[in-house]
Amino acid sequence: MFKLHYNVYEKVEELAKLLAQSSEYTELQAAEDAGEKDPELSACVAAFIEKRQQLENETMKDEKDFDLIGALTGEQTLDLAGQSTTVLEGCFAVSADVTFGLLNLLCLIAFAYCVIKIFFQNIKRGGILLVQMAVGSLYM
Repeated sequence: MFKLHYNVYEKVEELAKLLAQSSEYTELQAAEDAGEKDPELSACVAAFIEKRQQLENETMKDEKDFDLIGALTGEQTLDLAGQSTTVLEGCFAVSADVTFGLLNLLCLIAFAYCVIKIFFQNIKRGGILLVQMAVGSLYM
């Protein structure tokens, strides 16, 4: 049994030596050295580590301070409605100098007409049944 553990430790040491000699490890070491020489990056990493530690300490408490947790996470919440609204505001932001002409208005009216026409053409029996079910559920 002792010999088996000894062989495992030998293989682990051999693997560690091979990994230390690999090109990926040397590139990682070079990147770490370059990062340590950059004072701005070092300050950012130190601030991140400090905030992460504060966040871990706060989340481990029995009585959590959610305001502090929100401040540490940059006010990122899991509120789906708020996040989606923020994303949509960024994607569809309209600048103040945009003018809508007659062509835009006609295209909007044509689009609305097409949507309503397709909806009411496909309503037929299934749609009527759906409306009856909705109205019937109001009386329950």
